[in-house]
Amino acid sequence: MRRLTRAALEAGALGFSTSRFYGHVDRAGNLVPGTRASAEEMKTIGSAFKGLDFGTMEFVSDSLNQPEELAWIEHITRTTGCIVTPLMTAGPAPVWDLAEKLHAEGHQLRPQVGARPASILMTLDGTINPMRQFPAYREIHGRPLAERRAMLRDPEFRRRVLSEEPMLPPNADAVRFLSDHEYQYVMDAELTYEPGPDDTVAAVARARGVHPREVMMDTLADGQPLLALFGRYDGDLEGQRASIEHPQSVFGLSDGGAHCGVLVDASVPTYMLSYFTRDRKRGPCMPLEFVVHKLTQDSASVYGLKDRGVIAPGYRADFNLIDYDGLRLLPPEMVYDLPAGGKRLVQKAQGYRMTIKSGEVTYEGGEATGAMPGRLIRGPQLGPNVEAL
Repeated sequence: MRRLTRAALEAGALGFSTSRFYGHVDRAGNLVPGTRASAEEMKTIGSAFKGLDFGTMEFVSDSLNQPEELAWIEHITRTTGCIVTPLMTAGPAPVWDLAEKLHAEGHQLRPQVGARPASILMTLDGTINPMRQFPAYREIHGRPLAERRAMLRDPEFRRRVLSEEPMLPPNADAVRFLSDHEYQYVMDAELTYEPGPDDTVAAVARARGVHPREVMMDTLADGQPLLALFGRYDGDLEGQRASIEHPQSVFGLSDGGAHCGVLVDASVPTYMLSYFTRDRKRGPCMPLEFVVHKLTQDSASVYGLKDRGVIAPGYRADFNLIDYDGLRLLPPEMVYDLPAGGKRLVQKAQGYRMTIKSGEVTYEGGEATGAMPGRLIRGPQLGPNVEAL
């Protein structure tokens, strides 16, 4: 594996990525390879970066509070010269202290943080449909979406659902976001991903004097998603904001092409620009210039792409021309445009006037122009040595 990694890097790969997270399993429930790889195995693979003076090693781990995990991370960071970037959740963790210590010594450990907590959207047409736990719904699951939405408002159907014992999966996390109504949220119209205690399905049900399952059915019948947040969420995104503002953090957890039937994190850049710099009311916003930097030059440089993210001579002429006041996300929608009728959530945006790649206009007014100036990248891309403007 070390030889393969080295050969890939020498052929133009930018780094090595793996998973050490208990939630990544195959259809049979088996952990994906690498989840429980030993520290020696990780250090051996990491040694492929020695002497290259470039490369990034990234991974997700559920053991970042364990000294053994931190020890091999520190070893690779110190001995190889590569940038190590583990995926983080918001909140305190020893890896932040390690990142600061290594930075002071000239090494780069860059914990990845998301723009918002890891989350899923539960819908009638999505991969995770909370109604499927009820036998009554399973009888109508194959019907057209409009018909299923109408059935959720049918009094007799609702009585059946309220009387049934749910059929829950064995996975504890799945049980929680399917049936624990204190951790399910009704997504607000502004799509903030920052719900308050009054936005839980249980709280809405108490306010209306109805059963939480009725709130679920009403929400899904209206075509709105139910939001489930993973990990720690203290009622606002202040922990997330603090992690994003940490000088050693880098944006991660976009999942723009994965889990495409349960989330649509390709909207993260627009979300950051519109919500976290302009529209947020439940806490302070972040400076627009800071967010642009984190989304562009800072993220690109972690992967050795140092020729972009700055408006200056010698850099890639890659720009978005944005109507900042008019920038907004539209609600997620399911489309069936993958092979064999596969589905994915998409979320369109308004306010992007023009997208320019290498000086050529590729999108204008949200429509593709047909220009495709992008090229395959092999290895790090070095740009002029100037400070960000």
